[in-house]
Amino acid sequence: MGYDTHNSVQILGSLWVFSALFYLRLLILWPLIKMVSLYVKKLVPYSNKLLQELLFGEIILISLEAYFEFLIGGYMNTYFSLNVMSGERIGTYTGYYSLIIACLVMPAFMIYVLCQP
Repeated sequence: MGYDTHNSVQILGSLWVFSALFYLRLLILWPLIKMVSLYVKKLVPYSNKLLQELLFGEIILISLEAYFEFLIGGYMNTYFSLNVMSGERIGTYTGYYSLIIACLVMPAFMIYVLCQP
């Protein structure tokens, strides 16, 4: 396929970092701000804006631009994995992550966006 390695971390490059930062913001930062906004009412608009930005901005951008990279990275590291060093094991887990993102999460977000009024 023209790739020098089977390691998904190297294949995805900075895309892996961007998707990891997205999920950190969605799973850690947003709930934290949501809990604090229960006591500090000034943070309620910021919390709502962050959620809208995450669900309707970044994930769509990542989905559209990186769908095939996730599929290729996941496929190559799942079916042609090398478990020689610990870095390769991390690449295998990243390959599974890539396949889950490409086959489950991205279509689910697209269906969610399409069902919005």
